[in-house]
Amino acid sequence: MEENTTLLSVCMITFNHENYLKTAINSIVTQNVDFNFELIIGADNPSEKVLSICNEFFHLENPNVILLDSKEQHGMINNFFRTINACSGKYITICEGDDYWTDPYKLQKQVDFLEMNPEYGMIASDINLINEKGDAIPDNAMVLLQREKRKPEPNVFDLLQINTINTLTTCIRAELIKELTRTAQENGLWFVYDYWFWLNSSLDNRIKLLYDKTASYRVHNEGISRKKGFLDTRKHLIHFDIVKKIYHDPKFSNINKNNWQILAKIYYNLFSSPHLKINNKLTLMGYLMARPSLFVSFFSFFFGLIIGKLKGGKNKKTNNPEVE
Repeated sequence: MEENTTLLSVCMITFNHENYLKTAINSIVTQNVDFNFELIIGADNPSEKVLSICNEFFHLENPNVILLDSKEQHGMINNFFRTINACSGKYITICEGDDYWTDPYKLQKQVDFLEMNPEYGMIASDINLINEKGDAIPDNAMVLLQREKRKPEPNVFDLLQINTINTLTTCIRAELIKELTRTAQENGLWFVYDYWFWLNSSLDNRIKLLYDKTASYRVHNEGISRKKGFLDTRKHLIHFDIVKKIYHDPKFSNINKNNWQILAKIYYNLFSSPHLKINNKLTLMGYLMARPSLFVSFFSFFFGLIIGKLKGGKNKKTNNPEVE
């Protein structure tokens, strides 16, 4: 490797994280690595305290710390886009300003894996949960479900069922995430968030999921993904985008029965979603009619739900039509 080559970029977006930011940055700059890397901080309309914290790290040579200052508020996804686009490394990893890494060898292990395994597009691992004060808290239902359903190499059908990728643990090839970023920007995909990137990555790339815990995810009410309706609205639009791509990709025309059944559940939830426009639902109906195996799986699943309700199944009374 050339001495001045930046092998990896850390993408950090921050907004109102002044109480947590120094911990996050410290967990990055203290990584034990044998390569050059950079930390790109996308600070969205930062306070003076945020600027002061960042200024403490500008003297470092490895990583090279770069602040993308902004006097205007970009919003989470546009701030993410501009920060990704500013990264110059061969690999990109992500850590938001309210989380932090706990494994000092996280970057070294992940880069070593991707360097030795070019057929993989990305790698991720497990997390601990902490509260606003940084104290460890019990795993919530989502984390427990992730661990129950996770696989060492999740594919797109696995991720459609449940997102087992924790963003703050990922390391991805730069050309992959930058191409997806360009696609989202050029097509005005306002609904994208990290889940969209991982699903799209899994369409054409292998993903490695390690079970060791390398980071702490902070659970607090200020997190944007905890805002009411944020995930529900976007999740269905993301699923619709992915099932369109699956339908038009020839390699998915002869999938196994289990994957047809997974798609059938996704279709059912999309048909039930108030966030999907009628023309999109008509598109889905056309896909059903054109794929006999999908058609059979969908109506088998649908009638199974009806029979289950008639027998007093678990879906008998619910305000949420979505099924797992």
